[in-house]
Amino acid sequence: LSLSLIWFFVLHFFFFFFQAEDGIRDAQESRGLGDVYKRQVPNVDVSSIAVSPNQCAIEAELDLKIDFTLDKAISNSVWEIKYIVDYTNKRKELVMGKVEAGDYAANTPHQLQFNVPTVDVTGIRESLLLNVGLLLAVLYTGEEEVIQISMMTQVTKTFDGKLHRNIFNPLE
Repeated sequence: LSLSLIWFFVLHFFFFFFQAEDGIRDAQESRGLGDVYKRQVPNVDVSSIAVSPNQCAIEAELDLKIDFTLDKAISNSVWEIKYIVDYTNKRKELVMGKVEAGDYAANTPHQLQFNVPTVDVTGIRESLLLNVGLLLAVLYTGEEEVIQISMMTQVTKTFDGKLHRNIFNPLE
């Protein structure tokens, strides 16, 4: 291959791959009904994300803490935590759990605390796990998505054949 063709592919890969920017996505504005329907989804300011342990065995305990504030109060809120691996047309989604948070007041510091004693990836092929995955924390109010926080997860195989995870903080 020529050098210019290689550069073409490299630049397009980085352009499309890194469009997610910081990994935090607010819910999208409605485009269907214009001014007739205005969504009342609050803006969310995420101030810190802590994942522990990190750089450890894939099946190790997972402790996730997210500090945030909202500019509007919400009720009936639920956090859903899931791990997604994607490869071409094969997508595996592992729902790790939900946190029934209830009501959140506006302009007040809040914290999501989520813990699982083990990450069970049985049923997901190793070849899929070795691709880049996403740890997602999604906040809903009722059925409506408020925010999705995407944490890129890299799984590697160690010299002894074990799988280790590294979860990247989108705020760093």
